Amino acid sequence: MENSNPQLVETHYPSGKIKSRGTRVNGHWNGLCQRWFESGGLFAQSEYRDGVMNSLLQEWTEDGVLTLSAIIRNGDYDGPYKSWWDSGLLKEESTFRAGEWVGTYTWYKVDGSLWRFSDFASD
Repeated sequence: MENSNPQLVETHYPSGKIKSRGTRVNGHWNGLCQRWFESGGLFAQSEYRDGVMNSLLQEWTEDGVLTLSAIIRNGDYDGPYKSWWDSGLLKEESTFRAGEWVGTYTWYKVDGSLWRFSDFASD
């Protein structure tokens, strides 16, 4: 029988500061997983169930600006997807269903103006 005791796993930068933290159960990631910049700011966080990402995935710049927000279900993008330039201006937005684009995918220039968009047929 496999050991179902949770194991906290941490990695560290050469400086000793924390780089990542997550919990493994039976060899699979489970629960909240986080990564940090060496400066201490949060870089990314998401949650796993039985080794598969199922959560809101978020990423930030070292200055704390949100640069990615996406829903992940069963390891695939599945829901709203948005990313931002380091300035905080919107970079792209779309919607996914089971890892496939649906509806429109819109990209923006660094100055926030529309660059282009694509329309994906929704099944």
